Amino acid sequence: VGPERVSAVHLRVRTRLGGDVQGAYTMDSWLRRADGLLLRRSFRGDSRVDAIVGSVPAHEEYELRLRALTPGD
Repeated sequence: VGPERVSAVHLRVRTRLGGDVQGAYTMDSWLRRADGLLLRRSFRGDSRVDAIVGSVPAHEEYELRLRALTPGD
């Protein structure tokens, strides 16, 4: 987090979607060991939805990173 090293746990969640929405996503989270504070999260998902206009693809991707351990820094 910024210039500081923080002891963290890495959690990965992989999900497959079925039914009207087909696809999969992966979400990685890094949580501070001391209290579970979310330090970083990345998400990537690809899906396909059957709609009245046909099969519609969707792609989502984002990454969040905590910039400081104290507000306003």
